[in-house]
Amino acid sequence: MNNKKLTREMLVSIKEELAKQGKTLSPNSNYFKEYKKTLTGFSESQKESAIGHLLGDARIEQAKSGNGHLMKFEWANKEYAQDVFEQFKAYVITPPREQKRINSSGNENITWCFQTIVHPDLDYLGDLFLQDGKKVLNEKLYEHISPRTLACWFMDDGGMNGSHSHGLQFHTQGFSHFEVTKLCEALNSRYKFNAWMGVNKSKPVINIPASQYQRFLEITGEYIYDSMKHKFRMR
Repeated sequence: MNNKKLTREMLVSIKEELAKQGKTLSPNSNYFKEYKKTLTGFSESQKESAIGHLLGDARIEQAKSGNGHLMKFEWANKEYAQDVFEQFKAYVITPPREQKRINSSGNENITWCFQTIVHPDLDYLGDLFLQDGKKVLNEKLYEHISPRTLACWFMDDGGMNGSHSHGLQFHTQGFSHFEVTKLCEALNSRYKFNAWMGVNKSKPVINIPASQYQRFLEITGEYIYDSMKHKFRMR
């Protein structure tokens, strides 16, 4: 390779040219290695967003080689998937692709998914969310729940608590009762939301009362994508 800095656009072009020849670009290729050297780490906004998405629907995995981590994203909302892709674009080579599945009722579900490249820049996320390969919540993460983190978390895994209520709910069924209790404590300590743990089919959820709805919007509103404003009944 020459001394010219390898950009994402150049890497995508190489990948597409190889695809025309029926070939694939290996993640272990020199092209990928050179490109990874150009990355300078997540920005603060990317860090805050990544934590929010991992509290929500995203996944974090350690590479089989043990050298770095990657994140995986998947949503039914194509526009939202594109919004998130744009934020992490430097670490994502392939844009959101359509994924079709047949559910247990025999109906077709369509989602949009993408993943980051494996990179040590994501190791700190693995430290916050992984233990023995399983998604858990490290106590250190509770101090990192910024307004942007809250917004991304809610866009992923939040909703209104009732068809007419302005109460808010985070669908935290994937975490333990202890972890959700600690999340409530963190939210109340930092934001005074009066959040409390509820139970849905024996699984824990986080409720924020309707009295805090407007304040929640004031804190998170600037970070909510247009594609997800319907979750807040926003116009």
